[in-house]
Amino acid sequence: MEEFTVQIELYVLYGKEPRNVALVWTASKLRYDDCCDESNHLFPFERSVWMATVLLVDDDPNILRPLRLLVEREGYRVLTAGDGEAALAIAAIEGPSLVVTDWMMPRMDGVELCRRLKGNSATADIPVVMLSAALPPNPEVPLWDVLLRKPAPIGRLTNAIHGLLDEPHRQTPGSNSVN
Repeated sequence: MEEFTVQIELYVLYGKEPRNVALVWTASKLRYDDCCDESNHLFPFERSVWMATVLLVDDDPNILRPLRLLVEREGYRVLTAGDGEAALAIAAIEGPSLVVTDWMMPRMDGVELCRRLKGNSATADIPVVMLSAALPPNPEVPLWDVLLRKPAPIGRLTNAIHGLLDEPHRQTPGSNSVN
């Protein structure tokens, strides 16, 4: 994978004088450049330092919009997809920390999305919360970590998200199913 660099210029107040500071990071390093003292400090880059990303998948925008607001309010970066095909493409590019998906969707349903995520070594370890108004089929191999029936209470959904993202050693898939 090619290294990339993103530069953000910030104005930081040191004492009473603002100074132009740039944060530059690549896939493996974070560099702090202070334009006034010409220093170049390198720090190891750990993905866990940054905000976790949650991919929300649902074909109903009336569910997706409030769900997005809820998850953003919990402090996570949110990506959205209207079906499993779009979600699979986003997951391959973005590598989300967690996927929350509906079961019944056009083109590719949530079960097939989970099957493909778990079948790809690049996305196999992404935890999944399955939301469904009806019980999805029970696969031989667990494809999701948590199953919540719609309408899922907000507290139950946020607890599942926090539990999967904040838990240092996750349990095996399917062990946190909630009906």
